[in-house]
Amino acid sequence: MMRRKNNINLSTPLPLDNDDAYWAASSWPNTSGIRGPVLQYAGVAFLILAVFLLLNYTVMPLDGLGFGLTNPPAEAPAPPALSSQPKAVELNEMSASSSFMASVDTNADAAAAAATAVDDKQDTASEASSSSTSEGAASSEVDSDWGINADESAATDNLDAVDNEEPEAFSESDAFLQDEEEEPEPIEVNAGEWKPGFSDELHIEGEELWMQKGGGRASVWGLPPKDMRDGSDPLDPLIPLCGGGSPLEGDGHAEDPIAVRVVFDEERPGSYAIKVERRSDSDSEGTQSTWLQSTNHAFVYQQGKRVTAASQRLRLREVQQETIHGVKKRTFAWAVERKGGNAAVPFETTIYQVGESCLVFEQNFPEGLDNIAVGRSAARKDGVSAGFPVFDLPTDDDAERLLGFAALYGKFGSEGKYGNFTRLGAQEGHIPTGIQGGLPLILFDRSLEVSSVVSPLSRFTVANAALSKERTEYHLGVLGSADSIPAGFQFRSIAVFSARGIAHATRKWGRILQTLYQKTPVSDVSVSHLSYWTDNGAYYYYRTEPNQTYPETLESIALHFHKDLRLPIRSMQVDSWWYPQGAMYGQTRGVKVWAPRRDLFPRGLAPIHRKLKMPILAHSRFFAEDNLHARQNGGLYDFLIQNHMTMPMEARFWDSLFRNSTRWGLYMYEQDWMWSHTNGLPSMTSNVTLAEKWLDDMAKGAEKWGVRVQYCMPYSRHIMQSVKYDAVTSIRGSTDYRPTKQQWDIGLTAPIIHALGAAPFKDTFWTSMTPTDRYKGAIERYPGWQGLVSTLSMGPVGPGDRLSDVDFKSLFKCCRKDGKILKPSRALGYVDALYAERAFQGVRNRYAFQTLSQVGDLVFRIFTGFRLREPFDVGPLRDADDLRQSQQWLIWNPHEHKEWSLWTPESSLVLPKHNNYRLLYASPVWELKAGVPSTPLIALGGELHKWTPVSPQRFIDIRVMQRNPDGGDGQVTLLLEGVAGEVVELRYFESFDGGQTFTPMTKSITFREPPPLENEGGGEDQQEQQQDGSDASQPGGGASQPSSSEQGDEDEELVKTDVRRQMLADEPMERVVEKVRVLGGPPMVVVRKLVTLPDPSSMPVV
Repeated sequence: MMRRKNNINLSTPLPLDNDDAYWAASSWPNTSGIRGPVLQYAGVAFLILAVFLLLNYTVMPLDGLGFGLTNPPAEAPAPPALSSQPKAVELNEMSASSSFMASVDTNADAAAAAATAVDDKQDTASEASSSSTSEGAASSEVDSDWGINADESAATDNLDAVDNEEPEAFSESDAFLQDEEEEPEPIEVNAGEWKPGFSDELHIEGEELWMQKGGGRASVWGLPPKDMRDGSDPLDPLIPLCGGGSPLEGDGHAEDPIAVRVVFDEERPGSYAIKVERRSDSDSEGTQSTWLQSTNHAFVYQQGKRVTAASQRLRLREVQQETIHGVKKRTFAWAVERKGGNAAVPFETTIYQVGESCLVFEQNFPEGLDNIAVGRSAARKDGVSAGFPVFDLPTDDDAERLLGFAALYGKFGSEGKYGNFTRLGAQEGHIPTGIQGGLPLILFDRSLEVSSVVSPLSRFTVANAALSKERTEYHLGVLGSADSIPAGFQFRSIAVFSARGIAHATRKWGRILQTLYQKTPVSDVSVSHLSYWTDNGAYYYYRTEPNQTYPETLESIALHFHKDLRLPIRSMQVDSWWYPQGAMYGQTRGVKVWAPRRDLFPRGLAPIHRKLKMPILAHSRFFAEDNLHARQNGGLYDFLIQNHMTMPMEARFWDSLFRNSTRWGLYMYEQDWMWSHTNGLPSMTSNVTLAEKWLDDMAKGAEKWGVRVQYCMPYSRHIMQSVKYDAVTSIRGSTDYRPTKQQWDIGLTAPIIHALGAAPFKDTFWTSMTPTDRYKGAIERYPGWQGLVSTLSMGPVGPGDRLSDVDFKSLFKCCRKDGKILKPSRALGYVDALYAERAFQGVRNRYAFQTLSQVGDLVFRIFTGFRLREPFDVGPLRDADDLRQSQQWLIWNPHEHKEWSLWTPESSLVLPKHNNYRLLYASPVWELKAGVPSTPLIALGGELHKWTPVSPQRFIDIRVMQRNPDGGDGQVTLLLEGVAGEVVELRYFESFDGGQTFTPMTKSITFREPPPLENEGGGEDQQEQQQDGSDASQPGGGASQPSSSEQGDEDEELVKTDVRRQMLADEPMERVVEKVRVLGGPPMVVVRKLVTLPDPSSMPVV
């Protein structure tokens, strides 16, 4: 038997970036208080013993000392290093780097300093761990529960190719990410573990993962695989969305009364103006205005100089005009003249008129183009190397073209920019451009009658906006740091117009991009149900419960929610503390190896997943320069390494990462620090396809293995790129949470993220005002507001409190008893009037938001404001066609149950001033007898004590019947969904004097599990959800997902059937729709129940 050579310098403390050493170090008892010869002799004896054991390769556990050195028995308990501490364990990021272990200090001040070191995702040398480490490594055999090949001969062969002076730990034996062609991994220890999306047996057939169930097959997503689109597809499928006469699905039946035209200047070929005409009911001709106007048609850079038609080096050869499948197009064929007698290079620009309200601008490079980087290297990443379109910025006295703007900017896109889209606005630095954002650009006139969204339509990762040197032109095109453009490269941008408000324009733009890229929504239990987070801002970020290890802490969290609060969390997030960290980029350490730290998880994450029976949401930073997956460091995969930043270059890396990680419970992969890849790797911005390849490979691997992806710390280019990928289900839209930070402002980012088919995430939050010892004693002063924004965001709701501080009453406002979040139908966003106030008046410290819930054709609106010093007039709601479907609306204040008012589309809606937050709900008023004077009126308020009183997750259907079959007053029939044993308090309002007064009423509803109907098929096996937390009835849950129309037909038939039964029965009908098992306990039964209003048993609110 060949032995591995271990290179350990015994004159220094054991190096902790290798298997043997960190196993040993993590098992050391605390000797910080021991002094004198005893400690010296004990140290010498220990080193002699360590040398003997290491030379003999296999080390037996020393039970008397509590050591667990390499290959612990399958049932071996976790090393006691963490649990032996008399206080909560605090970790810092330095201790997660070379040591792979926690640095535990018994001094409270030192522990607090270690926590502070990672407060803002920044760690410096001065905040390093008190544990000294040295560079070095040793290899050891690793048990297969870690996904490392335990075959000794194979490991030895792998090590033969590695320089013995280099770190050997996790070297070529790193089968954690081993490809199919390599030595197969032992999988016996993984038997019975959760697989991606299923509890059934999985089979690998070619490139697809399939499951065997009921004699049929379903892919991981429940959807057929599709090609990765690049945005160059034909545009005619977009005509229905851009037609101007075709409403968006779910937006009622009103048309978008707008027409956009491109008027070309035939005397100046290439020059054009964009004219916008808004029609009204009283003016069939409408009013027309010039929205945007071109100056230089287009430009490219050559050897640092801008080439334009005016410079005579961009020559127009031909103009063609045609209509294809209803899409009008005009193409300009140019020749780029090059110096030195080189042949001219063809370059094409095209303007497409799609429907009545969309324009697409396209650049084509049939033969490619070299040397296109802009002149000054310092400004390259913020410039544009190939620009089209090019718009003239108007002067401030040009009233016709005076526009306001809003744009994403910075990390998360959350540093939103607002101002005038004019030359003065550009000169004052208000118009955002460059690598950090500025796109999509939302434009609107002062009256808010017309809005547009301008953005890339393809090549999002290398798209840029820039201003001319004189600040008189606005450029959109390819990143200024691009070195060259390959042959056949195409870049598209789009302008989408709407006369129904900013919110409508944003949704319309997003729907167009989703249609072009065929993005299909995918179920995600971390979005649909309550989750728990341990990221930056959470209490357990680099800290455990007192006297507990991290596995014990995670178990305590799950049990506390499930057994103590009776409100189960359905997924668990582990942040950067869970994996070993390596070399630094700037002030932050990257991922050394994407696997659990063994000092924290001696047997990996699989046992925790098996015990908790819930999906794991796992964080990842950038991979460190010395990461052990890279071939350059002895790993298996090619990595690009530049400026201490890296990225994997092989698609098989992601395939292997997700394939192996799903075996220990990975459900969602959180890619953090995305901006650092763009800024840190020069090739990311000099190569026009590299950044897209990185994200394409990641998404393909995730989709293949059923893993959901969350983008974190993205630039706006990453947010837009997400529309290509079904796997990207959520995106962070705010900075990191801190109890004292105002990071909840997602009014700009959330609607854009949601429009692109992803769920906006506000980040974790604390649910109570209880003081803690974390983050310098910070206190969350607005826990209710944090919960409100999280719930209405349409994204995850992930509390991060200390267990003893969780406020059940506050948290339970977000969800049902089974943890399912009661969401609205749209993401929370600014009211249009706030955009205008910020752009034209420069006001920044006022916050007014809106969203709505839609059940069938019925709409219920939500308005909220935060810390308004003066009342805020919401202004005209141009997209509120539902307002015209009801003559009157009841506005009610949940903070004051006696406060209500009637509202019509013509009347004003004002948010009250308050030093905290205030909510207003708007409910349609229904007549129960049509055409009868003083007919009874009723308005449904919805569920009391919930942020979303009428949520589609609770109200499956609502039917208004104006006359009963017996000729009496009409009624409202509700189909509700809840958990057996759950009690719901409904509020509604009655009026018997034509709306002069309304009486608030309450009705208590209790969900019970009914006995099965006679001859009704199914059973617990068919009804029950999977134990891993994913819905068996949804994609990724084990069965094909019915289409939305099929689901709607099913629900409609259920309503009709149950209404007929209700008429014949004395008691409301109830029906079981699913059963959910959490933490291995008894199943939670989800029931649908019919309820009718008004109800004689209802009680008026006192």
